[in-house]
Amino acid sequence: MFTDSIVFVQLTQTAGFTSSFAFGGKSRNVVMAGVSYQEAAGSQQSKTVFGNATISYNVAIAETGWRFTISGLANRLQSEPAGELLGYGPHSTIQKLLKKGMMRFSFSAGFQDNLHRALVIARNYTGSVNFSFAVSDRQNLKLDVSYLLKEGRTTGTTSFNESRAMVGYAYNFRNPEYDLKHLK
Repeated sequence: MFTDSIVFVQLTQTAGFTSSFAFGGKSRNVVMAGVSYQEAAGSQQSKTVFGNATISYNVAIAETGWRFTISGLANRLQSEPAGELLGYGPHSTIQKLLKKGMMRFSFSAGFQDNLHRALVIARNYTGSVNFSFAVSDRQNLKLDVSYLLKEGRTTGTTSFNESRAMVGYAYNFRNPEYDLKHLK
């Protein structure tokens, strides 16, 4: 008799911190910063450490329904086979609320340089278009389309592109009689 089994154990720990400061009257401004850290190790894999930091500025102009965000991202990945990889780059989003907030349309774009030993080995360009519609106070429809282009900048660095689309529907089964005041 022949038997075979696969034994694989992975342990992951994650930590994060986000802080924001909001100000403004007719236009709401928010400055936000966040950091996260993740460490993973397993019985059949080497230890991987990932950390990132983000800082962003958002302005929402209530009477027009426009919202603009610009942000910067930096990340660091350290693993046995790859060594240390660093990445950084800007990102921006433009969003418009329509039909008294029942419809939301946004466009996002950005890029990130990937470095290995202080050499830019690749640049990732990203873009996405998002549309959501509140059918009722309990139902939402959503369409997301995204594109990624990775340009290898050194010999041996892979270049590729990918497109993704997602259609979603959500229904909220909450009890209308239940209110947060019941939690007090």
